[in-house]
Amino acid sequence: MSTAAFSFARHLGCPSITLIGHDLALTNNQLYAEGSSDGSATLAFDGDTFWLSAIPDLDAARARRGIATPEIKTDQSVWVRSAGGGSVRTTARFLLTKDWLEYQAQQAKEIVLTNATEGGAYLEGWNHRALSEILMHVSSAGESVSLRLSQ
Repeated sequence: MSTAAFSFARHLGCPSITLIGHDLALTNNQLYAEGSSDGSATLAFDGDTFWLSAIPDLDAARARRGIATPEIKTDQSVWVRSAGGGSVRTTARFLLTKDWLEYQAQQAKEIVLTNATEGGAYLEGWNHRALSEILMHVSSAGESVSLRLSQ
């Protein structure tokens, strides 16, 4: 989804693109953000292999139907540089998106690219800023942002 949204924004000629909440990592050993529809999913690890060991809402629905909950092998994980310093575990699938976004940064030098996802995978060629800093900038430009959104 993010690659399609990026491509669409680039096609529209947006002068800047900002990623928010796009960890591309297993931050806190979670596949999904807490509070999202599958945010309560828990992962089990065996070395670099991991699988979903429980998704409470889905598990409850399966139990109501008398269906056993399988442990689903999901992916291999690798460690990459973290935007917040140090390293963070990511998946092979997330790594493909990370590589694609880094390639786009090389190709789209005319666009200001900002990653406001704190703690996720570091994206080469992208500016890394705290979301709070970006929101202060947007609110100080308030009227022009509202005007642009209404057009």
